[in-house]
Amino acid sequence: MKKTILFLVILGAFLNANEKSKEYYLNHLDEAKAKYNECSNNYLRFKNDKAFANECKNAEYGYEKAKELEEKKEKFADELSTLASDLMAYYTSQGKFASNIQDMTNIKISDQNGNDFKIKTDDGVACADIKFNPENKQNNRPATLKITFLNLDNEFCKAMANKKWVKDELKTKKMWLDNKGKEQSLDKNEIVVSRSPF
Repeated sequence: MKKTILFLVILGAFLNANEKSKEYYLNHLDEAKAKYNECSNNYLRFKNDKAFANECKNAEYGYEKAKELEEKKEKFADELSTLASDLMAYYTSQGKFASNIQDMTNIKISDQNGNDFKIKTDDGVACADIKFNPENKQNNRPATLKITFLNLDNEFCKAMANKKWVKDELKTKKMWLDNKGKEQSLDKNEIVVSRSPF
């Protein structure tokens, strides 16, 4: 009997020693999500195993933070399409573009130098270097945003560059007719923001 009790004490101490903390799961969000899913599918064990229940609670903390991070990432990834939509809407309603990009959108832009600017994360990491090319009415060229993605090792930057709308826009060959009716092509990393290229 004493041996059994001693064994349980040692086992409990071992399990508690190996219990992963909130801090651990905050730094290992993929593991937090996996553990959260495991806990969700093991209600009886959660109810009867204190060490397992404690770790599940720690994992849930990391899981919630991971969800929050994903939401922030998704919102940030939409900023480029929102910027393009804002410029299109402004052009449609005003028939022209404002001289200052920031006057046409609520998307925060950084390092503006004329028509060149960047979109950065809250931490100040530049994810997109953008050049606004105004409409050229002399040769009929539409206004565009020319985009160069930066720091793709950053998960927020990667999310923006991999957004389906962005990838579809950039891989589509875009043509326009000049004032002589001759077909011209835009650079592949340009997005039209003034009107249909034709």
